Amino acid sequence: MEELTLRHGSGGLVIRGLGEPTAVLHPSASMRRGKIKTSAGTLPIEVNDPWRSGATLTGTGGRPILRLDPRASSLPDSRQPAQWQVRRGWGGYSATLSRGGDRIELRLPRLHGKGVQLQVTGRWGTQLELILLAACFALLARRRGDTFRAMAVVGATGHGH
Repeated sequence: MEELTLRHGSGGLVIRGLGEPTAVLHPSASMRRGKIKTSAGTLPIEVNDPWRSGATLTGTGGRPILRLDPRASSLPDSRQPAQWQVRRGWGGYSATLSRGGDRIELRLPRLHGKGVQLQVTGRWGTQLELILLAACFALLARRRGDTFRAMAVVGATGHGH
């Protein structure tokens, strides 16, 4: 089992613990969209729905190459079905991406910070870094969406006055 983290680096967010990063996540301020820059080019990523339950990474020609969604997920270079689950609890957010016996666990504190902790088990192949960055984006986007909804409720209620 590998213990990895998402941290600031190379002008964006990178996975620490895999060796020298070859891809960088650049999320937008609202975390609805972003870009993953690799040596092969820049790939756009965006949330799937208003509840930010997952994300889709798009390749050349607008074709999705990775989709994380509780209803139907797909991964690059894999015909095996994948499952994506996101949970929110008192301690923060967690998510699981599984494919057969392979598993990625993500943990994110409830409050500020982009330090996602990752545990990887199984064989994920050459696209692991891309999959990890997409999963981190989806989890960060979910937390940001919940924060925006909470701010809207507080604003609509007039701060108790």
